[in-house]
Amino acid sequence: MCFAGRCTVATSHNCSPLFAECDALPPECPEGTLPSVADNRCWTGQCVPIELCGFRPDCTGCDDDHVCFRGFNDAAGTPYYCQPRPLACEGQVTCACASALCSSLGFQSCTDADDGVMQCSP
Repeated sequence: MCFAGRCTVATSHNCSPLFAECDALPPECPEGTLPSVADNRCWTGQCVPIELCGFRPDCTGCDDDHVCFRGFNDAAGTPYYCQPRPLACEGQVTCACASALCSSLGFQSCTDADDGVMQCSP
């Protein structure tokens, strides 16, 4: 997948516990991996490398050439995303240089939050 001047492996796994709604515990995963959630909203039983997770529980594992930001979701909580850092962003990532990350996921607005993590909202 290429976006904002950078190419990366597509993040296709949902690794956020916010989306697991079944009556089961997630698998124990080794460091550097997270349990994945299936389309049926239950744990797959698999652990996947953090860099392959689209939805995440937090910014852990999002390296320097990527941007960690959060989406807004009233019903389930707050999922986090890790996407390639746009070439226009140097130093601190702000909505001024990276709001396209929000719009690429279907969000309408971007806010620079006090904790330094961009917030995407509907």
